Amino acid sequence: MVAALSRWRRDDAVKRRLRLLQQVEKTGNIAAACRELGFARSQYYTWKRRFDAEGEAGLRARPPIPKSPHPATTTKKVDGAIQDLSIRHPSWGCVKLAEELRRQGISVSSPTVQKILIKYKAGKRKERCAFVEGMVGAKLLTPTAEQIAACERVNPRFREREKTGVLPGYRVVQDTIRIGKVKGIGPVLAQVVIDTATRYVWLFLHLPSDSHAAIDVFERKVRPKFKTWDRGIILLETSASRRYGRRDKPNDYHEYVDEFTRQIFPDPPTRRRNGFIEAFAKDLKKMLEPLLRRRRRWSLEELQAAVEVWVADYNRKAEKEN
Repeated sequence: MVAALSRWRRDDAVKRRLRLLQQVEKTGNIAAACRELGFARSQYYTWKRRFDAEGEAGLRARPPIPKSPHPATTTKKVDGAIQDLSIRHPSWGCVKLAEELRRQGISVSSPTVQKILIKYKAGKRKERCAFVEGMVGAKLLTPTAEQIAACERVNPRFREREKTGVLPGYRVVQDTIRIGKVKGIGPVLAQVVIDTATRYVWLFLHLPSDSHAAIDVFERKVRPKFKTWDRGIILLETSASRRYGRRDKPNDYHEYVDEFTRQIFPDPPTRRRNGFIEAFAKDLKKMLEPLLRRRRRWSLEELQAAVEVWVADYNRKAEKEN
């Protein structure tokens, strides 16, 4: 009964549209015919165009467009091409990726490229670089110069990928970070020591006049921790600063560390920081900016205690990641 009623309604609608076309053909007055039969003028032109192209069948209602899959959905092949190109060029934006795909015969807009990359968690440059780092670490990819440069900009640690220690103590790095002028204290420096295998960090704040700070951080923090791990420090890499001695001019620090490890310097000598130190320095300064704005005056002990809380949380996260 319901099916018969639906068919009658469809047939009646076709008859009304056909009667509209016939009346316009007979009278030549489109506005009067539409007004009499209850049609808009735009509807007349639609049904006229369909009737001329398909005959009476064109006056039937067409089925709705299926919601899934949507006709504009990209294929898996296109998705794969977008992902592959974004990994080969992780620093490119969506507009440049879309232009390159167009040259390859794949026509997609830059917003579509962005949506697909977000879908596969590669919408941000750092996410694409993380993919590259993971593939390099798994020996699935030999990185190009462009990929290396992009990954090093996002994550300076990637620069040290071939120098990272396998176990705690195999390679430890140390350098001095300038914190800047702090109200109530003056210029403040930080001695930073990082174990490259575990990414565990030791930090000791001091004044520029403290010439023994580089030794104190080992005596107070680094060596006691390695004793709890039951491990020694095999290799210690420092910057070429005079604070850490030089190949031709050893100082107290050099003589001190020579008792328990082997000290090396960057080869070739460079002013560029070690990647682990550079990455940590960015995180440290990002944390310190709001902390130093919160109070007008600090003492060195108060600032050290506040930073220690953050470093402890930083190390907990590093332990989970490793």
